[in-house]
Amino acid sequence: MDVTWIAILQDVHRFKSWVFDRKDQVIAHNSYSIESHQASHLKSQLLSIITAYKETYSEIDVLFAGDVFNSSTSTSKTPTSYEGSSAFQTISLTNGEMNIACLPNVMQDAPKDYLAGDLVKIWGYLEAYPKFDGILCMTGAHSKWVHISAEEIVSFRSFMSGELTKLLIEKSTLSELFENKEYCAQSYKDTLQAIVSSPNLLAGKLSELMHCERPLEQRLGQLHGVLIGAELASTKAYWLGQQVVLLGEEYSNEKYKNALEQQGAFVEKQDELQFIISGFKRLYKSHSDKA
Repeated sequence: MDVTWIAILQDVHRFKSWVFDRKDQVIAHNSYSIESHQASHLKSQLLSIITAYKETYSEIDVLFAGDVFNSSTSTSKTPTSYEGSSAFQTISLTNGEMNIACLPNVMQDAPKDYLAGDLVKIWGYLEAYPKFDGILCMTGAHSKWVHISAEEIVSFRSFMSGELTKLLIEKSTLSELFENKEYCAQSYKDTLQAIVSSPNLLAGKLSELMHCERPLEQRLGQLHGVLIGAELASTKAYWLGQQVVLLGEEYSNEKYKNALEQQGAFVEKQDELQFIISGFKRLYKSHSDKA
């Protein structure tokens, strides 16, 4: 197999990898559940993934985007452009026997925040739409609202609504209520509107889920509406009067699209995969040109 380079993206719960040939075409793809979020365990698991590829394809470049090596790489700060934040840094593993190219994170001082793997999607999208001026919202377990202007990342905010929803459904006292993931769209919309208008209702609306006698799908719709509603209430500056593009998987994209359209926002959704691939290709070309 004519393998030239491999790209690895760290998501909230998974490492995702793509194998590319000399024509930069994807010839294989894998996904690995993250076993532990402790820094030492993350590094160990990532190393085992890379080692397996190196044993199969010895002479390859490995590109990595994520936050495993935060302490080992420098960062750029907002506002920043592609040219200011796309220079991969070499990380030596196993006592210098193995090198990988790591994409530095982008930091923000106020509020304190950072962008890691999502940068690949951003730079992929801006290669396709260099004149875009608005908000890129990366949906998923952790959402990222990123203000883009003049091909620069101006500012951003992060939220954990997706992960909080998952934890409440699977690990809380509510878990026995939600045996499936089908939720009532109308309950979602009604609750979302209530929370966007009055965020102080959040705790009470969550507590209602334990004691009300509404059908389970309505209560699940209320749970989604509470958390996404609170997120929208906190991000009005990012969607009010702005063009918003959602980058994520279909399930989470649709949930945010419905919520934003209900508020009268200008919104479109895009599948994230095409921009992950194009982003890595763009970054690899820049890395190769500088090598």
